[in-house]
Amino acid sequence: MSGREVVLKAEARELTTRGKVNELRREGKIPAVLYGEKEKNVFLVVDSKEFYLATHTEHGEHAVISLQVNDGDKKKTRNVIVKETQIHPVSRNVLHVDFLQISLTQEIEVTVAVETTGLAQGVDVQGGVLDQVTREVKIKCLPTAIPDKIEIDVTSMNIGDSMKISDLKVSGKVEILEDPERIVATIIQPTIIEEKPSEEEVVEGEEGAAEPEVIEKGKKEAEGEGEAEAEGGKKGKPEAQGKPDAKDGDKQSDEKKK
Repeated sequence: MSGREVVLKAEARELTTRGKVNELRREGKIPAVLYGEKEKNVFLVVDSKEFYLATHTEHGEHAVISLQVNDGDKKKTRNVIVKETQIHPVSRNVLHVDFLQISLTQEIEVTVAVETTGLAQGVDVQGGVLDQVTREVKIKCLPTAIPDKIEIDVTSMNIGDSMKISDLKVSGKVEILEDPERIVATIIQPTIIEEKPSEEEVVEGEEGAAEPEVIEKGKKEAEGEGEAEAEGGKKGKPEAQGKPDAKDGDKQSDEKKK
């Protein structure tokens, strides 16, 4: 085993009810199961603080652990790795752990994370966006050669550049079980969205601009008609006064005759 030995103690337990399992969690314990190819599954319980320390070593979650199982009078140590953990969505506490018994001399297949490092030229200078398409890959190697993660440097990438699985750098003891042409990360041109006024805004704007003109025009026409009527009334009145009355004409004729 490379590096320091990671030891974790565990207690065997019986398969029990959900209430009992929740009680274990309240006591700071984590229910677990040990899986083995040639042995039957073993139900366990481990201390949550000790589990945290064991899995936060230089080897991370893929550390090879010497699991010391205490089953009454029987004590047995097995080499295991963490196969799967169940995490509470809010508290982020570990709810359950699956351990997988392994042989240090046989290769196994596991999934490890892929992380980008550096600030891409296409992002820092050209204003592009880094799109990481692949975030984990499946590998095959001895348990002692499992990397905690695989890093890829994107510093030299420009807009339009891509890095593939074949660009990942790993130890010669590690085989990546993925398509070499699969894209890991690419730098894309940012999308600029121009805001355009909606049809309702355009229509409202046109109506708003035309409405005052219509009202003003109508007002002027109304005022013009009023003035015309007023003038017509004034001109019509003198003309009516200037016409001789029919009766007055008859009187003047009679006076002449006399």
